Amino acid sequence: MTVFSATAAVTIDIPAALERATLATSARVEALRGRLETAQAELDSLKDEHPEWSDEINRIVEQFNADDPAATRQAFEALDALMAGRREDLRLAEARSRVAQANLLYPFEVSKAEPLICAAAELAERNFWYWIECGRARHNVGNLSLAETAFQKGVVIAEANDPSSKEYALGLSDLGDLDVSRGNLSKAMTNYRGAYAIVRGLLDEDPDDEGLMHALSVSMDRVVNVHL
Repeated sequence: MTVFSATAAVTIDIPAALERATLATSARVEALRGRLETAQAELDSLKDEHPEWSDEINRIVEQFNADDPAATRQAFEALDALMAGRREDLRLAEARSRVAQANLLYPFEVSKAEPLICAAAELAERNFWYWIECGRARHNVGNLSLAETAFQKGVVIAEANDPSSKEYALGLSDLGDLDVSRGNLSKAMTNYRGAYAIVRGLLDEDPDDEGLMHALSVSMDRVVNVHL
């Protein structure tokens, strides 16, 4: 068994990335912060699962911190090359790399991020969040049919895991948003009410959960907006 020596951790310099992005609104700043945190989490998981790739992953982060997109892409390509010969047993690793690329290189370019995120969902197969993010990306670029396919796959996974979970409620809400875009308000209402009922039940069990309180508020707003 090969033992890999510890490599000094290199992390995404989120404050510097936010500063150089010069975003106009606080909402955009927070959106970028979330995408960078997602990228860091995916890269950390890759390191934990494949410590032999630590140098290549560190190089990705170093080039990103140096504000060199071309070199960052090249570093991702080098990491992908390591995976190429082990495609079948590295599907989740490749999926993580795709999501990290989408969040680091194209945080606000959904047309470029969508193929990477959806490729990750296909590779990971049973990852709820990847399918939901794939659906949202497809929804944002106007591919409503494929967006529905992605959302449905996420909903099936969440329902199989726990039909009373907030993940299942989230999937229903995303389907409701898609229904609104299609003008199918009756179907949207059914999905929104389903999401509301789940979140309401979860909040009854844990009334101090601020995340659930926010989710309940969002669910209520969606139901009201469909009525307007």
